[in-house]
Amino acid sequence: MEVEFRLGDQAYALEHTQIESFPGQIQANLDFISFIAGLEPELTGTLPKPGTYTLLLPMFVKVPAVQVKLVQTAIIAWVKKKAIELHARGPVRPRSRRDDWITETPPDVPYPLWISRTVYDHPANAHLNGSVMITRIAQSDLDNQRPVRMAMTMEKKNPKLVRCKAAGARTILVLEDNDISLSNDAILSEQLEKQTATYTNMPDEVWLVWPVGATWYVQLLYSSGVYPEERDITPVESAILRDLTNSQDRG
Repeated sequence: MEVEFRLGDQAYALEHTQIESFPGQIQANLDFISFIAGLEPELTGTLPKPGTYTLLLPMFVKVPAVQVKLVQTAIIAWVKKKAIELHARGPVRPRSRRDDWITETPPDVPYPLWISRTVYDHPANAHLNGSVMITRIAQSDLDNQRPVRMAMTMEKKNPKLVRCKAAGARTILVLEDNDISLSNDAILSEQLEKQTATYTNMPDEVWLVWPVGATWYVQLLYSSGVYPEERDITPVESAILRDLTNSQDRG
């Protein structure tokens, strides 16, 4: 059990987990960060101006270690070539949204790539000229993957909470969500409600936490059989919190 404590006469048991939008998302994020570290320095500031470019990769970018450099080199060459083509279509600005995009699967790259060009007029955006933002496209079957991941969370965390509940503790499950692009409280609440049919002995409370820098945004998703329609969000400054997982701080 992650944390057990008492408030007055009531015992509490708390489990925490980082929730994913699909199985393997956390590792996929680490793979993505590692992979694009070999792309950004070679592309930023080298693309035709005016223009800010967006490169879209698939959600899963991992390739065998011996192929990483080959694939990165192929992507860099393709982006530079296609950025020139996009710029030539409308040097001052793209003629239409159809001209914004190019989609191809380049040689030596095992998945399709998407590149777009945008021109910003405001002087405050001048520093973006020639730069590239690298991001990813969500899986097409994401709606099918979410319930799988929520079921995995409940299968892992719920048995420990059930044992504590049997001993008289009020049980709390905290879901940490770092995925602001693919997830939100409404989606998670819906997926959690679907689990009720499978897990008749749900935790007494389920909370959602979004860590945004030093501020954590906390929201109640479920309490004693009720999924509140109005889910107030409470900001909490993490600097004022005490680490109860440190045995020396437990009281």
